Amino acid sequence: MPATRSDTNAATQETTALVPLSMSLVAKKEKILKIEKEKLEKRLRERTKLLCGLRESHEHLLKTNGHLQERNRLRKEKLLSLRMELEDEQSLKGTNKSAVCGTTELEAIAEKCGMLKDLLDALAKKHVALEQSCMNLEERTSRETSTLAVKNERLNEGTERGKNSRVNETTATQYIRRELALRTKQENGILAITQSTIKAKDEQLTWLERQRVHLANEQKEMMEAYAGDEAAYNEFLASHTKEMDTLAAEIEDVEKQAKAAERSIPAREKKVVAINKKIAQKKRVLGSWNEKNREKQEQLAWSTATKTLVDSEELGLQEALKREQLGLESIMQQNAVREMEAEDLLSSCASLEANIRQANKTLPIMKSNIAAAETSVKNRIDEIRDKFLNSFVISDSGNLIELLNKEVRSAVGAS
Repeated sequence: MPATRSDTNAATQETTALVPLSMSLVAKKEKILKIEKEKLEKRLRERTKLLCGLRESHEHLLKTNGHLQERNRLRKEKLLSLRMELEDEQSLKGTNKSAVCGTTELEAIAEKCGMLKDLLDALAKKHVALEQSCMNLEERTSRETSTLAVKNERLNEGTERGKNSRVNETTATQYIRRELALRTKQENGILAITQSTIKAKDEQLTWLERQRVHLANEQKEMMEAYAGDEAAYNEFLASHTKEMDTLAAEIEDVEKQAKAAERSIPAREKKVVAINKKIAQKKRVLGSWNEKNREKQEQLAWSTATKTLVDSEELGLQEALKREQLGLESIMQQNAVREMEAEDLLSSCASLEANIRQANKTLPIMKSNIAAAETSVKNRIDEIRDKFLNSFVISDSGNLIELLNKEVRSAVGAS
């Protein structure tokens, strides 16, 4: 039981998952079937139209065939009546001469009948050929009418497209002119901005050059001061070394004299204390000189760093100025190219307007030619039908055959 429940749950889950898929497939199939139904309905309408045309042509051919069969039947009845009359005459006369005359007349009549049969066969063949030619002509006329309708539609579409293209071209030219005016304004604004930036950069460069000269002068002054300080320091060091040497000599002398002058030790000690005080003062002065020297060295290093920064900024500004000059040259070149493009567009618009005018002039001529072709085709069909129905006379069979041959040849040549 639990297994069956799990199976049923799995089946229900699968069905719930497949239901939206099946619904989407059904909707797609319904759309496809609707499209196929519309296509089949269109084909049915076209086939019904073709069947109506074929029925009309078939009825017309049946009518013409019925007239011909009636004429053939009347001819056969006349021939049978002539044979019966000849047989009655032969039975009444009964002589050899009359028999000979009757036989000769019968032979002549039989020959005439054979001729008439041949004529009838030829007429039937000509009738079939004429029916075929009429069907071909009707098909040709239907094709030509359809092609003429298609051409008329295409001409109408072409005129509409020409008008639309003309309107679109006029709007496009106006839009292009507006864009060109806006671009020229924008480029003039950009040029003014670039010129102002170039002026600002030039002023900044001059200010930086002044600062560089000022810093160079300060550096020279500091170097001169440092050189003076170094000279003073060297003099102080020389004097200090001399004093230290003298002090060392004095200390040696004092040490030498210490043994000799032990009695004068306190006085000597006082002198030593004074000398030590002097040495401490000299050391203090030397430390202050060292600190001043360090400050001077730091100021010198700062001045060199500022000089390098100023030089780097000057190089960057020079490169930016070169880039701005190159951008200005490229903008001027783009302006020249755009002016050339505007001139080309104006010339192409003028040529398109001339072509549209020429097409509008040739449209009525083409329409008149199409109408003349339609009238000539209709007149030719009416002439063929009238000749075929009115020129059939029993007594003038030779002329009929010649006319039929001419019509068939003309129809074959036209096809």
